[in-house]
Amino acid sequence: MRALSILNYVNEVSAVRGATVMMIGINLLKIAKIKMGDFLPAIIYSILLFLLIPYI
Repeated sequence: MRALSILNYVNEVSAVRGATVMMIGINLLKIAKIKMGDFLPAIIYSILLFLLIPYI
């Protein structure tokens, strides 16, 4: 059961990182100006939400 929990955690963090990498690519290609600092707390929020889900 613990291994499944760790895999879910990895999926949550990977999804946030994937979106962050995509935004960096958009900024580098100058398609749009996206402020990355606004999205960095999403990594912390995804971890906290994952840890709190069993208690909700």
